[in-house]
Amino acid sequence: MENQHLVIIGASISGLAAAAAASEHFARITLIERDRLVETAEPRAGVPQGTQIHALLPVGLERLEDLLPGVTDDLLAAGCDTFDEQADCPLLSSVGWRMRVKSLPTIAFRRPLLELVIRRRVLSLGNVTVVYGSARGLVLSDDQRRVEGVRLRDGSVIAADLVIDSSGRRTRSPDWLTEHGYDKPTEVRAEAYMGYATQFVRIPEDVLGDIRGIVALPIPGHLKGGVLLPADNGVHSLSAVGMMRDYPPREQGAFLEFLDQAPTPLLGAIARRSEPVSDIRIYHQAGNLRRKWEAVVGPDRFLAVGDAVASFNPVYGQGITLAASAGTLLREALAAGPTLDGLGRRVQDMLANIVDDAFSMSAAVDATFPGVQLVNFTAPTDEEIRIATALEELATVDAKISYALGEATWYIRPEVLETPEVHASVERWLAAGRTAAQIDPARYPQEVIELDGVLQ
Repeated sequence: MENQHLVIIGASISGLAAAAAASEHFARITLIERDRLVETAEPRAGVPQGTQIHALLPVGLERLEDLLPGVTDDLLAAGCDTFDEQADCPLLSSVGWRMRVKSLPTIAFRRPLLELVIRRRVLSLGNVTVVYGSARGLVLSDDQRRVEGVRLRDGSVIAADLVIDSSGRRTRSPDWLTEHGYDKPTEVRAEAYMGYATQFVRIPEDVLGDIRGIVALPIPGHLKGGVLLPADNGVHSLSAVGMMRDYPPREQGAFLEFLDQAPTPLLGAIARRSEPVSDIRIYHQAGNLRRKWEAVVGPDRFLAVGDAVASFNPVYGQGITLAASAGTLLREALAAGPTLDGLGRRVQDMLANIVDDAFSMSAAVDATFPGVQLVNFTAPTDEEIRIATALEELATVDAKISYALGEATWYIRPEVLETPEVHASVERWLAAGRTAAQIDPARYPQEVIELDGVLQ
């Protein structure tokens, strides 16, 4: 039996998802992890963004549930809650408030709790164990054509029939491959130098009314923004967000003043009526990074997933969803069999299609900021920006367009914006020379629209 041992570098959510996907197809699965994993919802040193606001797209929750049936109930039992972001969290774009539209729910959480719940489920599978240590290289066959294990910092080797790299954005796998004569994957970057400052808060019941949060991200020409989303156990995540090195501060007073300068004054007003339950934690990231592993002529029996493949501006909520997506693709490939030979390449190719859709959306938005640094990525054309602006303008008055924009982002389905109906709406809007009506940034739409036939 060749499917004896799977070794996964990193017990992150992407690594856990891969273990869940492969558990029925391997006799043993070993997770190599540097951080000590504890039975409490504590941030880990290996997840520097773990103290920041997080989101899980509805399609990501569906795929996690598919990998670990019942995990949604586990999260709810741990104090998480469900919410409908398109209906419950008004979004202020560069041209106005999108219409609020009923859509499919997702889960509210803090990252350490989500990871703890998933980790408990995966480690209870029976054939999954954790080895604490740091990976320091890949072990290849004598002919250098196949990965056969992982070398640890202490010099020991863990033999494997398949190796998966889920070690994150700072993966060393590209360097390890060069040691064996292979090329590094090409990197695609859109660096808008974003910064976050997040505090978890309790909000009195009379403050929010019928909403659960507010999204008012930075835009070109207005580099300060903020996001408020529900988390777990009665707590909200409150984040100040800055672009192009306009970093939000960690001091309480300055943090509130930064939120006052977001596109809507509501965030600062809500923050002042909230009770902090944590310190303010900051996190800086250069920007979106994509490694084109699918284009590398590399050794067999190797697969990269998670942030080792692509990491995004965290506010778009795509990372955890793509981790779950990689897990579902891995499980499908293993079920198809009959051999592990070529499996890493097949999964890497399939994953590339999903990653490209997510990356193109997030990087395209960040690429519109003056001064952004682009590597192997082309900024949107003036015509593409004109169409995107028209879509946002339409979303302030057309519930179907508002829903389509949400579906494109939160379900990673950009193709929904390419339908004949959407194109016709944009053409009529532009032909009429219309623009969004003047809006009040302090007054979000009160009505939630329920469309027929869209929640399939």
